Amino acid sequence: MIQKFRQFIVEAQAYAKAIVASTGTILVAVAGLSDQLGIVIIPVEVTPWVTFAIAVLTGFATWAVPNVPVDE
Repeated sequence: MIQKFRQFIVEAQAYAKAIVASTGTILVAVAGLSDQLGIVIIPVEVTPWVTFAIAVLTGFATWAVPNVPVDE
């Protein structure tokens, strides 16, 4: 069981950069569309600042996550 979990982590690390970038993209889309969808997650007056912060953090996180070859 532990070996399967360890193997899953090793395989997921190969896609970590894509996972971080995709998560940030989804968060920016949700923050931007929350008012149009009628769901108030973030107050309208701070939405531009939150969207900017998420975009900057996504860029930094994508840069910080190393590229891991699949064969390691």
